[in-house]
Amino acid sequence: MRPLKQALGLGLCAAVLAAPASAATRNLFIAATDGFAYLPSDNTVPDVTGLGTGLGVSPQSAERKYYIRGFCDDVDGTQATPGCAMLPAPIIDVNQNDDVFIQLRNVDNANPVAPKDPHTIHLHGIHATSQNDGFPETSWEVPETAGENVGTYYFRAESPGTYMWHCHVEASEHVQMGMYGAMIVRPKRRPAGSVYGGLFNDKFDHEYIVLLSDVETTAHDAIQSDFNAAVLPGGISPDTTADAIDNYNFVDFRANAWLVNGRGFPDTVRPTSTAAADQAC
Repeated sequence: MRPLKQALGLGLCAAVLAAPASAATRNLFIAATDGFAYLPSDNTVPDVTGLGTGLGVSPQSAERKYYIRGFCDDVDGTQATPGCAMLPAPIIDVNQNDDVFIQLRNVDNANPVAPKDPHTIHLHGIHATSQNDGFPETSWEVPETAGENVGTYYFRAESPGTYMWHCHVEASEHVQMGMYGAMIVRPKRRPAGSVYGGLFNDKFDHEYIVLLSDVETTAHDAIQSDFNAAVLPGGISPDTTADAIDNYNFVDFRANAWLVNGRGFPDTVRPTSTAAADQAC
């Protein structure tokens, strides 16, 4: 079964990021590292007969594994380990007027030959001071060096809406490698089942967060190729060479997969868990 982090409901199980009912001081913990994601290797649409009846889930399709740089839930600021990155990143889910503190911890990579890069958190649509903007040239960045690998961002959640966030270090590379996620600022004084307070007939029964992105697997494989040769014989990309990491240029980027919440078709219509497991989560 595919890990739950790949489920269509983006950000399932990232309970530490769930919003309370009223404005508060929020302390969120996120780690930057690397990991793997998955793409289907065929276009076979799953048989969904019986789904939703508790009879089980559709069979897993053949898939290919590819390397990512990304973020994961750090729980209390101590739990994340190298290799735990998820795609997309955990949802930042807060309420309007919350005072939000986000601790970013750079736990380095599980891949020993991947570049040892610093990382930041850049929040779209947020009124933040320049030092909390995550743009490294005008603020600061978090290195992987032990003892220097933790930084905290602050912002007041002023404007309700849906936004995105990402790492702004070498953004053309890090965002494409998977360092991005969704953010929600929920309006105050909203009744249950209403997005903006019920003033615009905005009632809903179910909430879904949809984040669209794309990927070029060649770029991911290039960074992973040396690791395959050194650690994983017969690894994921037999067509890449040991020096591919030095030869690939992100100027040559050409997307070859298009994702909905980190999943490509036909995984976008393939459930990955039972209703009971989702409820428990």
